Amino acid sequence: MMTRRRFLLSLVAIALALLAHRQWTEAPGPVAAVLPAATGEQLDYHFADLVYREFDPAGVPRLVLRAPAMRHDPQGEVIDLTAPDIEFNHRDMQWRIRARYGRLNRATDQLALRDRVRIDGRGRGEPLAVDCDSLDYNLSDATLQTASRIKLARGAVDLSGDGLSGNLVTGHYRLHQNVEIRLDAPSAVN
Repeated sequence: MMTRRRFLLSLVAIALALLAHRQWTEAPGPVAAVLPAATGEQLDYHFADLVYREFDPAGVPRLVLRAPAMRHDPQGEVIDLTAPDIEFNHRDMQWRIRARYGRLNRATDQLALRDRVRIDGRGRGEPLAVDCDSLDYNLSDATLQTASRIKLARGAVDLSGDGLSGNLVTGHYRLHQNVEIRLDAPSAVN
């Protein structure tokens, strides 16, 4: 299984290859355009239409990350993602996590998702849908947590509450407070 460090090293290797390709194929420009700014700004990288795939030992995709734009901040070892779309497969479950914005902390493997976060899960019984404003997802152990208002829907059951913690691999989730449950009972058969 590919570790997060290998993922990040892969991103750096791709960035360096793209930078080298650009340097060798573009006409030479003024030296000041290649050197860091006088303010101490560091050279950096970004990607457009990023697709990252991680495979299990059998060659089956385990994790797919897509983003229309990605930018790396070398000062804080942070990667900003525009509209991240993550597919995570584990045994008989397939997960899709989307948001309008994401920020990956390379030191902690924590992906902070913000604004219109949506999780869809399929595989064990009825599909699961989760909606919230913010969610922190750990790439190393597939745990997630949020303090925001959350809505879960699965079949005839709708749950809502403030705050959630859980694990996509184990399938265990906990709503923290102000929990409301709506259960649509099947109609009576006469």
